[in-house]
Amino acid sequence: RRGGKYLLWLIGLILMFVSLMLIHFFDNNPKSWGTGLATFHELAFRPLFVIGLILLLYPSLIGYGKFLVSTFGHPILNPFGKLTYSAYMIHFMVLYVTLVHGRVSHFTTETYIFFAFFTTVSITYAISFILSMLIETPVVNLLRLSLKRDTEKKDSIEGEEEITAENSKEELLLKK
Repeated sequence: RRGGKYLLWLIGLILMFVSLMLIHFFDNNPKSWGTGLATFHELAFRPLFVIGLILLLYPSLIGYGKFLVSTFGHPILNPFGKLTYSAYMIHFMVLYVTLVHGRVSHFTTETYIFFAFFTTVSITYAISFILSMLIETPVVNLLRLSLKRDTEKKDSIEGEEEITAENSKEELLLKK
């Protein structure tokens, strides 16, 4: 069983590495690839990467990857986990603004891509944090208050029903 976990991790890492290296080789020499191989590359590298990622994470999901579980469950990553969904929701808008409305030539270097990636992610998480503080947190607090009131009201109504049921039983006994 333990060997299977390591085998899945190894296969997953190899698939992810191969798919990323194929991108590098294709981008550096696009003309040396034939049409069929270039088409296969464009169709296969994303699924290969996703399959590799699944094989890497699957042992952790079934309880064998304590290292990954403890790493991703670390308290330092909790704020990022809370912001991830809102970042996911607004990331396409940030990409649209930076890519479509930017005044950058389409000639890119690895350095430009590196800085563009971290800048875009930083802007996305900053906007996500602001929206979370302005919209998500107050709405969640209001929902908690309303649910708390509903449960308190429901508990008080159930308590009153129990009291009236007990009183009616006592009244019936007294009448007999």
